[in-house]
Amino acid sequence: MRFHLIPALIAAYSLVEAVPAARADCTSDFNSFNRVNASAGPYSVEWRKFLYKAEDRRPDTPQRLSIVQVVPSEAMRIKSETTEIIIAEGSPGTSNNGRRGWFKRDTDPSWVAMPAGDVDRIVKNVPLLAYFAAPNANNVDCKDAQIVDGTPYLTFTLAGRHGGGRQQTTAAFDLATYQPVSGVTIVDFGASRTQVEVTYRFDNTIKITLPEQRP
Repeated sequence: MRFHLIPALIAAYSLVEAVPAARADCTSDFNSFNRVNASAGPYSVEWRKFLYKAEDRRPDTPQRLSIVQVVPSEAMRIKSETTEIIIAEGSPGTSNNGRRGWFKRDTDPSWVAMPAGDVDRIVKNVPLLAYFAAPNANNVDCKDAQIVDGTPYLTFTLAGRHGGGRQQTTAAFDLATYQPVSGVTIVDFGASRTQVEVTYRFDNTIKITLPEQRP
């Protein structure tokens, strides 16, 4: 049985059909900050998706909510309202890079091993090497220090297209650590709009126990 990851996760992270390159040093800065720094430790990403008419204000409650936890070089957990997924990192150079995956649904406590193809698809669409899935981005605009919720952050905007809609992502990084803090992606499809908001939290207490290690 083919397992389908929440399709919207792909839209939340992917930047496609890039527009022409922006200032070179700005692009270089973003790509440097966006690269996952294993020494920064484990982190979680709260992912909220809103769907609404372009003429309306954003709803207060997201239609979809997911939490992604990453322990660099070890494992990743994705938890949505109905499904939980765990991906274990493996050994480079082996089949499927040695990665393994499991999933379970809220209606059934049993963990089920995932086919290698589904593991590859999830890893491809959920960034593990970059905080925002915009590897080697060339369409970045620097906004320098911007105020977000009353606090100054280093911010970048990335423009492009997704699924036929115009897309813009704003990514905010901490001025002291250069770690990601939050991001907002808006995709306009004419009369409708999709808005995805992500919030990052670095926490060394995050642990991911593989299903095979559980009692």
